[in-house]
Amino acid sequence: MATAQGHFRRLTGLQASALSAWALQAKPEELCGCMGFKQLPTPDQPQWLQVPSADGGPLDEGVFVLKAPTEGSEVCSAEIFLHGGFGVARGLEALFRSRGWVEEHPVSSSDQTLLLSTRSPLAAQVALARLRQTPEEWGRKQKEKGAASVYKWKSRLHAWRPWSDLLFAPPRIVLAGPPNSGKSSILNAWLQKERVTVSPHPGTTRDSIEATILLGEGNRVLEVVLVDTAGLGESQEQLDQLAQEASLRELERAWCVIEVWDLGVERGAGLALPDAICHRIHLAHREDLPHAWEVPHEDSWIVGSVFKDAKQLIREIEARICTFLPPAFPADFPLPVSEKEWLNLERGLSDI
Repeated sequence: MATAQGHFRRLTGLQASALSAWALQAKPEELCGCMGFKQLPTPDQPQWLQVPSADGGPLDEGVFVLKAPTEGSEVCSAEIFLHGGFGVARGLEALFRSRGWVEEHPVSSSDQTLLLSTRSPLAAQVALARLRQTPEEWGRKQKEKGAASVYKWKSRLHAWRPWSDLLFAPPRIVLAGPPNSGKSSILNAWLQKERVTVSPHPGTTRDSIEATILLGEGNRVLEVVLVDTAGLGESQEQLDQLAQEASLRELERAWCVIEVWDLGVERGAGLALPDAICHRIHLAHREDLPHAWEVPHEDSWIVGSVFKDAKQLIREIEARICTFLPPAFPADFPLPVSEKEWLNLERGLSDI
């Protein structure tokens, strides 16, 4: 029987979920061998990882984060984030046990509930940072480093504050526009599957349809909700009017609205959108058709067609949405998740 050389612990719940997080501890050479690295990545820098199975084949892909080493210690600690299905969990446990690793009991913490509910790599990063230290503890450490450190971080806290809502109440991105402008085609292309009905006849989408995706790159991947709505415009049919009322309710909840206009059809009056909408993108769709109107020369416009180059168009939309996100914060920052935590942190730093 193999000698135990490492320890592993599942940080997320045992139920099937979108994401699972695991804590690892082993000697550097054993950690490299188990995870398939030639050498360990830089500490605190997320590294894309392809995890092997116990028989050497591919098991899953995810993110590996090596923690900064403790002085004098012969072992390394790390965390990995993988898909949350039961099959991945069983395969990973089989890999560890085949190498003689020992499973530790799950952690018990007031922030464990937060970790169990995370559905994106960035939210999991925050939850794990909060397991290591509270926001107030983080603030005290900055004060111990002196006034320069406090002033450095105080100037950034305000810019990071919106992340608390974005990570734990996924922002809604709403596709809106006239009937038959291509909203459903765009959503289908975005999801890479036929999620909604696409038809050349206006009014096909009667009810708002939503889907959840992960958006972003590297350590800024977060969960967002895409919403396809019924077309907005004049209609005498009661059913269409009810559908448009539902669309307007979605617009009131939106973090970002993508106005979709068909380049092949004369453009009518602009949409009357709620003033409270945070972000807005204009999309001139069906670039593959002869243009019936000229696209305004404004930065808010994107021109393209899912029937010409769907991947490029979706990449362009996602890149534009990512510009609306707040500045990135350090991986070890225990982001406050409530107004009270933010106030306590800011008050603690203001004492200096």
